[in-house]
Amino acid sequence: MNLGIFVNQHLFFDGSHYTCDYHTLLPFTFSLAEYFEHIDILAPVLLSNSRKGRNKIDVPKGIQIIHLPFYEGPLGVIRSLPKLIPSTIIKTIQRKKNWDMSGCIMPSAAGLAFDIASIGKKKFYLVRGNKMKTLKVLNSANRTNRLVLLAGHLVEKFMRWRIDQGVHAFVLGQELFDIFKKDHNSVHIWKGLLPDNLINEYPGPRSETPVKTFNILFIGRLTPEKGVYDLLSIIERLYDNEKQINVHIVGEGPLREELEDKVNVLNLRHVVKFLGALAHPDPLFKEYEWADVFLLPSYTEGIPRVIAEAMSKGVPVVASTVGGIPHIIDNNEDGILVEPGNINEFTMVLSQLKNDTELGKKLSANGYYKATNLFSDRFQRKEMARVLGLLE
Repeated sequence: MNLGIFVNQHLFFDGSHYTCDYHTLLPFTFSLAEYFEHIDILAPVLLSNSRKGRNKIDVPKGIQIIHLPFYEGPLGVIRSLPKLIPSTIIKTIQRKKNWDMSGCIMPSAAGLAFDIASIGKKKFYLVRGNKMKTLKVLNSANRTNRLVLLAGHLVEKFMRWRIDQGVHAFVLGQELFDIFKKDHNSVHIWKGLLPDNLINEYPGPRSETPVKTFNILFIGRLTPEKGVYDLLSIIERLYDNEKQINVHIVGEGPLREELEDKVNVLNLRHVVKFLGALAHPDPLFKEYEWADVFLLPSYTEGIPRVIAEAMSKGVPVVASTVGGIPHIIDNNEDGILVEPGNINEFTMVLSQLKNDTELGKKLSANGYYKATNLFSDRFQRKEMARVLGLLE
């Protein structure tokens, strides 16, 4: 069997090698070669010798990347639509005769175009997040506009209709499951977050130092919906109480300069370091080895891969009760959950973890065993194949 799939993973190509910044979707897509003889991956690609992504991509045999016009961000999608949509439709129509099945990452404008152009093929969606919720948060922070909100609404409405018509949907978290699931449709919670090659033996809790410092790690795009304003408020209050803390902020985004200025105003430059975006898995995974706790105070999420990665590296997780997070973390068993925006509670929890090493050890061990058993690509790939009828 052959598969055609649209993936909104932005790629760079210098004529011989592909690279990308966010190495999340492609490893799983490549792994589907276990069930397909050939896979066409349609993705936005920037042809450039000067700009490269942080992660080199080795494209396996039997997989071909079909280039679509490149775009970045919600406004970039709007500007690129006159090229993106026709190109997606034309290339899909040209290739789909070779496919037995098609899939696409949703919600996205190009995913919608791909879906329409490939109608007639058995179909599945991978629904990565609550796009309308994200766009509303961005709009409230003046980071997007009404045109983008309208486009997001139309894409989501079409997606709901298609799922009700029989498209299989794998959604990130219980929140999206509750939104899309009906008695007659095929909606399943997606938990494939850890590529097979990244699962290692339990590293054990981080060893203590004579002068105990508490290392806090945040990984995420520096945008309002990730709770980055709350992040600095939490750190400010925790430092006032505890002093011996270090914070690494990994990620890029439109708020970086503003956040760095805020750190200077708070006189926390000796505590908080902005590391920018790091390559996956190294040097990013060195940060998990450094951290005593992973903190994610988001206002909206699907099922964040970074949480599964932290758990798989034995790092206790403190995160918001949003999206699919409460369905991958059992509160006070393999992580700690806090209502989004509750800065006092986040601060209290971090202080508790800093001073209660036994609690940290429990969360570390339980988180590791849950992540490696339930969140592996291998587990999700098999479940997906079962739903799609690929297993005998």
